[in-house]
Amino acid sequence: MVEIVVLVVVAAGLCGWLYNVLGRRTGHEQSFTKPAEVSTTVVAQPNTALLMPASEQKKREEIVQPEAWDGIRRIVSRDAHFDLTGFIEGAKSAYGKILEAFWQNDRSKLADMVSKDVFEAFQQVIEKREAEGSRLENRLVNVDKALVQKAGIEGDNAIITVSYDAWISTMLRNHEGTMIAGSSTDALPTHDVWTFSRSIKQEPKTNWLLVETLAAS
Repeated sequence: MVEIVVLVVVAAGLCGWLYNVLGRRTGHEQSFTKPAEVSTTVVAQPNTALLMPASEQKKREEIVQPEAWDGIRRIVSRDAHFDLTGFIEGAKSAYGKILEAFWQNDRSKLADMVSKDVFEAFQQVIEKREAEGSRLENRLVNVDKALVQKAGIEGDNAIITVSYDAWISTMLRNHEGTMIAGSSTDALPTHDVWTFSRSIKQEPKTNWLLVETLAAS
C-alpha cells in the first residue's frame, strides 16, 4: 500500500512538471500557422529551404535562379510589399504588351512601359519601318517560362533581370501589303533577356520599367 501511494505522488509530480514546461508558450516557439497578413510569397531564408515540400522548392527553382535569391532578399528588405509571384506574372504580361506596342508602332504605350533609352532604341526601328512602308503582323503565341536571372538594389532602385522562353509568330509586309518575311501559321521559339527597374523610395511605388533588352544566347 505504501508503494502505491509513493507511485501516485511521483506520477502527480511528473504531470505537474510536464505542464509547467510544455503547457506554457514563451513567445519563442515557431508557429506552423502563418498569420493571415503575411504573404506566402515572402522569400524563404536559407535555413528553411530544407523544410519546404519538394513541390514548393521546385516551383521556386522554376521562377528564380539560385544565384538571384540574395538579390531578391535585398529587395524585400527595402520593400516589404514586394510580391515575387505578382512580379513574375506582371513581367509576363509586360513582355506581351511591350512587344505588341512595338510591333504596332504605338509610341504612346511604349513610353509608359520602357525607359528613355529603350524607347529611343525602339523608336529608331519604328521610324525605319515607317520610312520603308513596311509593317509587322507579329503575334505572341505563348510564354513558356519567365525566370529571374539576377536581382538586387542599385541606389534607390530595385533591378530584376528576367529571361523569357516564348513562341512568336512573325510576319512582315511591304508597303503594298505583300508578305515578304515570316509565316502566318508557324511560330518560332524566342529567347530574350529583359531587365526591369523600379524606384523603391517613392511613395506610392512607381511602375516597373523595361531598362534593357538582350537576345539570349
